[in-house]
Amino acid sequence: FEKIMFLYSIASKELETKLEIIKEEFKLFYDYELIDHMQTRIKKPDSIANKMKTRGLPLTYQDMIENINDIAGIRIICMSEEDIYKIVKILSSMQEINVIKEKDYIKNCKKSGYSAYHLIIEVPIYKEDKRVWVKVEIQIKTMAMDFWSCIEHKVKYKSSKEISKRDSKKLKVYANKLMFDMEDSEYETLLKEFDVILKQMDKIGEIEEIKGVEPMTFPFLRDDIELRSGEEVENIDRDILLSNCHNKLDNRVKVPKVVE
Repeated sequence: FEKIMFLYSIASKELETKLEIIKEEFKLFYDYELIDHMQTRIKKPDSIANKMKTRGLPLTYQDMIENINDIAGIRIICMSEEDIYKIVKILSSMQEINVIKEKDYIKNCKKSGYSAYHLIIEVPIYKEDKRVWVKVEIQIKTMAMDFWSCIEHKVKYKSSKEISKRDSKKLKVYANKLMFDMEDSEYETLLKEFDVILKQMDKIGEIEEIKGVEPMTFPFLRDDIELRSGEEVENIDRDILLSNCHNKLDNRVKVPKVVE
């Protein structure tokens, strides 16, 4: 097993070197940061085994090599969608790389709002007098897409509470909003608020006596407008409402935000 993982590690390093050359080439010749940064990882043994069990695959090395395509992975972060497709074009044109699978989650994003461009490629590794093709998964994202995938992962896999259909729809709405430029400090602040929300969800889930209660999900917007179910809602003119409000900004009521 260690020898097989070594081959995946070498393949990842080979690809990372090629990408570093592309990054430096654009910086030197075009004064442009095509690639902001990269992250590499090799899947852990227990994660590989769990994935094979989930897919009903026999736990053999042959089945692992043939069916698990993301043992070695590289995440490429760039500034714009245009950069993503430029990187895809460059990689696809390389003769020393075989592209065996592509998924465009930018034009066809997932229901949760997840966006990225995925490639499964093969890199040749030379072992003694033999050439071995090793698969590597590449995920290419903008900074906003990468931030959102982190949020999605936290919500779906780190929380003990199941995500409702309504919250799933919300994820897509906020993912679309995050496609606009945000400063790094804004990303960091929003990420911290999501962490607080997840902690609230877990705490509420521990209380058996309480049912149908949701955490304060700032900056989420609620889809329903009733304070109490079954009671008729009285519409109030916005100007009248704002005239009685002492704390407002840009024709909106400001409410306190509970962070912790």
